[in-house]
Amino acid sequence: MKLSVRFDNRKRSPLKVIKWIIAITSIVGGLYVMSPLLTYSTAAFGAGALAQTIANPVGIIIFGFLFFASGALLMVGLIWDKKTLRAYGLFANILLRIYSLIGTWLTVGFLPLSWLSNFAVILIAIVVYLAVRWEQKQE
Repeated sequence: MKLSVRFDNRKRSPLKVIKWIIAITSIVGGLYVMSPLLTYSTAAFGAGALAQTIANPVGIIIFGFLFFASGALLMVGLIWDKKTLRAYGLFANILLRIYSLIGTWLTVGFLPLSWLSNFAVILIAIVVYLAVRWEQKQE
């Protein structure tokens, strides 16, 4: 029995799986930031670096919505097989994650290495974005 991941009838690739992971985690992360769960976790465990950076409730909603929208745009691009939507979603996602990383550096600093995983996701998203742009130029 062969196990395969297939999201459409044309292509199966690890790169597509990575795009789906970025899209789904961005949507879930955006929903979390906009939900009361962020307020609850901040009250229970203290404010994280991102919550300290965007402490204004309007800023939190805007960041959460943009994070959700970048993941949704990427997901729509994957479902409809539109490379331009994928590229826009990935680019927006990269910018939002860089903003989050800079906020973490400014509020917490470099030495708790909690920012390292976010940095790795940014690098992965940049590689995927460049691959999508390269695919666009090949057409």
